[in-house]
Parts: sequence; C-alpha cells; structure tokens
Amino acid sequence: IIGFGRATSDLVFRAVIWDVVIASDHQGIGMGKLIIEAILTNKKINSVEKIYLMTTNSSEFYKQLGFQINHQQLLLIRNKNSFY
Repeated sequence: IIGFGRATSDLVFRAVIWDVVIASDHQGIGMGKLIIEAILTNKKINSVEKIYLMTTNSSEFYKQLGFQINHQQLLLIRNKNSFY
C-alpha cells in the first residue's frame, strides 16, 4: 500500500475527511493530491453542503487544495479516559 484516505458523510449536510496517509518514500510526488481528488469527486461526498478535514500537521498541503482554516468552528475532543 502506497497510501489511503477515508471520509464519512451523512450524504446531505456534512462530510469529514479523516485520514490521508502516504508512505514516507512516496510523499511529495502527488499521491496525496490524487487521493484527496478521488474523495472530493466521489458522488457521496461532493454533493454535501460542507466538507470538513481533520489534520494535525499538514494544513499547508490542504490549503493548496482549496481547504481553509475556519476560526468560526470549535473542535472539541473527549479522550477515552476523560472523566465528566
């Protein structure tokens, strides 16, 4: 496997791209862009109102593909061992 990506969607309002992973020896040659394009052109994804993307360290890559940082949204995380 050289790379993969995954997305989930409610098919109407939202889709989320979660993981786009490319083997380190294949990075920088356009494989990530191909995976994102394949996800974005999928009919179950491209018809939704908004597409969110989760990333920890590749925001500049995704900005090149048309994604924008949204300061109006707040991401909340609950870790497995969190207590109320």
